Amino acid sequence: MTRGERWIDDRKRAAQARPRIRIDSLELTTHPDGRGYLVVLKGYGLYRAITPPSLTVGGAHVQELQFQADGLLLRGVTPSKPATMHAILDYGFTRVESNA
Repeated sequence: MTRGERWIDDRKRAAQARPRIRIDSLELTTHPDGRGYLVVLKGYGLYRAITPPSLTVGGAHVQELQFQADGLLLRGVTPSKPATMHAILDYGFTRVESNA
């Protein structure tokens, strides 16, 4: 194997080692307590990190993030109604956007 082939092989393995996070669906309902809107993300790899990720939906910042242990669900509260249903989940080392 040449040096160039080893370099390409190393790049492929590094790309495969990155965390796989995806957003499958986004639900928005009024919060039962009446203090804004409840945001529920369903997807894959939605785990708590050392530093909590930043989640925005339609430009509105989502607070009080609660992660399901299996990484398939994320809940939060936003005080104002989002302008759109477009979600951005930023972990710092990777960023995921919804297609909704």
